[in-house]
Order: sequence, then structure tokens, then C-alpha cells
Amino acid sequence: MDHSHHNHPVTGTPEELATCPVAHVPVNKQEAEAAGRKRTVDGKDYYLCCDDCVRQFDAHPSRYTDAPVMNHSVNKMAASATIHCLLGCAIGEMIGVTIGTHYGFEPHQTVLLAATLSFISGYAVSTWPLVRSGMKFIEAIKLVFAADTVSILTMTIVDNLVMLLVPGAMNKDLTHPIYWISRTVSLAAAFVAAWPVNIYLLKRGKGHALTHSHHDHS
Repeated sequence: MDHSHHNHPVTGTPEELATCPVAHVPVNKQEAEAAGRKRTVDGKDYYLCCDDCVRQFDAHPSRYTDAPVMNHSVNKMAASATIHCLLGCAIGEMIGVTIGTHYGFEPHQTVLLAATLSFISGYAVSTWPLVRSGMKFIEAIKLVFAADTVSILTMTIVDNLVMLLVPGAMNKDLTHPIYWISRTVSLAAAFVAAWPVNIYLLKRGKGHALTHSHHDHS
């Protein structure tokens, strides 16, 4: 699906903006209506961000206007975004903990290193696909910074908090079972904490919705 028009930020006051029910990205109402991308169903107006979303909406309007179905779509997208972000963060977290335990860092030093690397790896995982799609690196990193920071921050706080609470977890390397048990628990807790955050952001056209418009939709 072509969302190349989103390389330019959507501007307008809150009253002038809506959220595309298909891609869950911000849309300028006046621009959408002028382009013929406004639809009205049961007296409610819907503004689509691109022609591909219009085709999807016209083919299955109930999928995007029925609240339970639409909520399911947002929840599913939020889960996918959370998993994607979690995998990116986990890379940096594991590298940080491995370095910290190998060199005998204090727990707070290991947490600081792991948190820093989780942000770097999390941003990198989200930025790479955008750069491969043709977006300039600076534009991509700015977009990812705006989209993923809250989610990564939530995950990092919860993940490291759980690791600190599990006795001995921060003193074990990747070969020790305690590390993997505590890591599994911490990542699961991070997912549970970040998922509702991503749902909240998506429903407001923020968070992963900002980068979602640059990827293909099924």
C-alpha cells in the first residue's frame, strides 16, 4: 500500500484533524474531503488518508465503522507494535546485561547500560525498514523517535525493574538459567505494560501509527 504522502507531516488544529479508520494515522479533514476521501456511514463522517485506504474502507465499511471490530483491529495492531518494539529492545537489554555481568558492574550500572542500549537497538530496528523504503535517515530517526519513545521507555522501566527484583538476575550471564527465567518474566511484564500504552497512542493517531503509514497493510 502506498503511503508515500505521509513523508510530509499532517498539520492542522485538533478540530481540523481526524484519524484514518484503516491506517490509524492523522488526516487533515479538509484535504481528505477535497481529495474525495471522505465517507459518511450512519450519519458519521470518516476521513481516509490515501486511496488504498479508501478502497479497503469501501470494500468492508463495517470493518472500520463497527466499534467492536475497529477496537479489535487497534488491539491487534497494538500487540504487533508492542512485540516489534519488544524484540528491538531485548537485543540491547541482553547485550547490556552481558557486558555488565562480564565486567562485574554494579546492578545500577548494568541497568543504565542495558537501558541505553535498549533504546539504541529499539530505534535501530524501527529505523532500518524506513531507510530501506527510501526515507532519509534523519527523517526516519525523527519519525521513530516520535513514534516509539513512550513505548520503549515503558518497556525499559518495567523490564529492568523486574530484573532488579529477581534475586541474582543482574549478576548472571546468558549461560545461567536464572538469567533466562528472569528475562522471560521481565519481557512478559514489559509487554503487558506497553500494550495498553500502544493502544492508547494508536487510538489518537500517535505512537506506532506514525510509522505504520509507511508500511504495507494487508
